[in-house]
Amino acid sequence: MASRQDSIIGWNLLYNTLEKNIKCKQDVLIGLIHLILVNRKYRLLDTSSKNLRSTEMLPSTWNKDSSFFVFTYINTINQIVYELQAITPCNDVLVVNILDKSAVDVRTVYFKLSEYVKNLEGALVDLIPEYKEVVKTIESNLLVNNAVTKHTITYDM
Repeated sequence: MASRQDSIIGWNLLYNTLEKNIKCKQDVLIGLIHLILVNRKYRLLDTSSKNLRSTEMLPSTWNKDSSFFVFTYINTINQIVYELQAITPCNDVLVVNILDKSAVDVRTVYFKLSEYVKNLEGALVDLIPEYKEVVKTIESNLLVNNAVTKHTITYDM
């Protein structure tokens, strides 16, 4: 269980809900990406029901296929809907796309998993020692020109 304070606000709570289901490195990175979005006022849309409910929690089947992830988010500030897709085209690379459905604008970033994710258990700094670099990469490449880029991620120290 995560216990160190070198983390992002909300990580310990999210990790505690995900840790028993984490099977691989991309699961860890997807959890962090999800938290970055939640901290920036994005909410996950439950597209399986008729009433589009939004939530901060990943669904129970979030990593059913750890080689391909698809999540639909709504930005609660500007009400724009985004689709996040992440694929692992080869064992050590995670490619993440975010599609702004209103402007048909796609942004992409990729991560070499072995460079960033070092463990599947432990505190965030143990899982992803360079997590601040991941946050910066997500903010500057996936969320650029986004209405919520004025919000910053807060770290526990």
